[in-house]
Amino acid sequence: MATFSQLFLVDQKKIEWEKTKVIPYVRFQVKGEWVEYPLGEFFPSTPKRKAVSGMVTREIEMYDNSLILVDRKFEQTYSIAKGTNYVTAIEGLLVGAGISLRNVSIEMTAKVLEVTVSYNGGVSYITAINDLLKRINYVPVYVDAKGFFVSHEYREPDREQSVFTFADDEYSIMYDGTEEERDFFRVPNRFVLVHTHPEKNTVWKATLRNDDPESPTSIPNVGRTITYYQQVQDIESQDALISMAYRLAKELSQVNGTMNIETALVPNFEVFDILTIRNSYLDVDENYFLKSYTMDLKVGGSMKIKAQKVVRMDVGTE
Repeated sequence: MATFSQLFLVDQKKIEWEKTKVIPYVRFQVKGEWVEYPLGEFFPSTPKRKAVSGMVTREIEMYDNSLILVDRKFEQTYSIAKGTNYVTAIEGLLVGAGISLRNVSIEMTAKVLEVTVSYNGGVSYITAINDLLKRINYVPVYVDAKGFFVSHEYREPDREQSVFTFADDEYSIMYDGTEEERDFFRVPNRFVLVHTHPEKNTVWKATLRNDDPESPTSIPNVGRTITYYQQVQDIESQDALISMAYRLAKELSQVNGTMNIETALVPNFEVFDILTIRNSYLDVDENYFLKSYTMDLKVGGSMKIKAQKVVRMDVGTE
């Protein structure tokens, strides 16, 4: 294991990149004291070398520990028995991939598999884990800045509190060039999800429609019905199917507002955090949820953030 500062001190020719893991930190000086924030634990790819003015520099791409689950695949059919608790099944897969439960934070649930589930040889562990999470309407597994494998039940973004505000005022840390993308064309406003349960010989169906007069993509406002239809292969219950429909309705309606901003480094974010973005030139003062970000890990580096608008709308069942 090596920190970035240690990598700079070591003779680069002696670093065995295939055996090295990196923990980058962002450090700030606040009132004369240094504070630091870990950004996670990463596998570095083989670096690119460049010779400029007699100096050799290296450009390194890094991948967090979720790469373990991407690279690990079943070598034969793997089955999880009916009646197994979902979190127990997911933790079993994580342990099977060599991850300690000390580094796992999956929100508990009482839900159990209603049928035996099997995954064929060649399927990755992350595919299986995210399939199980989807069945109970949890977010896909991700690795946080402390190295924990995390997932929890999906929470509607419009019910969450903002954790940080970016504003183009006198204290702004945003750079010029903020971009807003809006796309209202053919955004669905009716959502139909269907699941056929072969063992119980039943069909579950969830149908929602957006008739909210405050929503720019609602049926009344666009003057036509635009239907999204999906056959759901695996779902835990009718209630979970309805929850998935509400989630899809919110997520698919959020395509009409995406913000791309560049800021000074702000290290204490996680995916799905809610951000407030204010830009007087674009006449924007809204909440957005964090989709992704990239950082330049160097002194004076910047952070590029992609965030989607939090849509508040009243979606009703048919």
